[in-house]
Amino acid sequence: MRLTRLAAAAVTLTAALSMTGPAWASEASTSKLAGCSDVKNGWSNGNVFAFNQPNCGGTMLGYTRGNDPDWNAAGGGFVNDANQAVSVLNDGGTDPNGLTVVAFYDKINYDYRYGYRCLDMGDWVPDLSGLVYYRADNLPAALVKNTISSHQWVTRSACAGPSWMG
Repeated sequence: MRLTRLAAAAVTLTAALSMTGPAWASEASTSKLAGCSDVKNGWSNGNVFAFNQPNCGGTMLGYTRGNDPDWNAAGGGFVNDANQAVSVLNDGGTDPNGLTVVAFYDKINYDYRYGYRCLDMGDWVPDLSGLVYYRADNLPAALVKNTISSHQWVTRSACAGPSWMG
């Protein structure tokens, strides 16, 4: 008798789910921004964040209010994290020197010759796929996804027009 009730309940539940569709289907269109937005709203401002999955998901590689010349070395907010970022967020605050923009670099020590991209205060990129670093010499540059090696806080005027993302 108890087994019959369980079987009937399972059939009813299966039928109900098949009529309404999967629960995640309606969330798929809005989930792209929800993760980064949650991070932005859940932390005090002033930090730059990087994650190893799209939409500020997966593992948080690091966060810091300061610069980090080498995402593989200790001491700058990111340790053993170079070449892993898939999504980034600039939740920076106001700065008396105007350092509200984060410049991400392909190479360590902020070496802009190989390319950089800038992210304005309050912006995020839920998926770095397809973005290419900006190089002033217009030579081919690497994709940004999984290649960030350093970052620093800069002024808006330090970023060339084509270098902006977000």
